[in-house]
Amino acid sequence: MSKATYNREYNKDAYKTAKVYIRKDEYPAIEEHMKAKGYDKFSGYVKDLIEQDMKSSDSSGGGVLK
Repeated sequence: MSKATYNREYNKDAYKTAKVYIRKDEYPAIEEHMKAKGYDKFSGYVKDLIEQDMKSSDSSGGGVLK
């Protein structure tokens, strides 16, 4: 099994893909803001936003994401 095949199979088993639809005319502003915040990848930015939201909703203040 090639490394690429192994990685693809691992990712299929270990991760869930979530699609986000953003209007084409809105994306440049979002991307600029994301980069200004120090993010290189959209997925990392979205995951951090979700974690922050979940922490603020959790009365114990503990993180819920890895």
